[in-house]
Amino acid sequence: MKRILVWTVATIATAAIAVAGGYDSQGFEPSTFVPGLLNGQDGWVAYTDGALGMDPLVVTTPDPVIGTQAVRLEVPDVQGAMSGMDHAVDLTSVVNAGGTVTVSYDIFRQEGALQNIW
Repeated sequence: MKRILVWTVATIATAAIAVAGGYDSQGFEPSTFVPGLLNGQDGWVAYTDGALGMDPLVVTTPDPVIGTQAVRLEVPDVQGAMSGMDHAVDLTSVVNAGGTVTVSYDIFRQEGALQNIW
């Protein structure tokens, strides 16, 4: 199995963040997040391909590279396997104002493993 740890996924900042509110997962740390299935925690929707990938999990030591918790996305080395996560953010006011939306990711891969991240 390949493992991909996501420390801070979809940290969203905007030029008009005071207007839009934005979203920052804060590294999936307690008390907002608890170990186990990510789906439903703080508005996250987590999913797999239904057969090959593993459900995204909030995990603790020793997995996180930074902080005390991270999200593990895990798939076998099989074409089409998927483990994913989404978080909806209302950016209507930013887009209408011609603002900028920035999405950033910190992805840590398993050491020594050949991994293809899309």
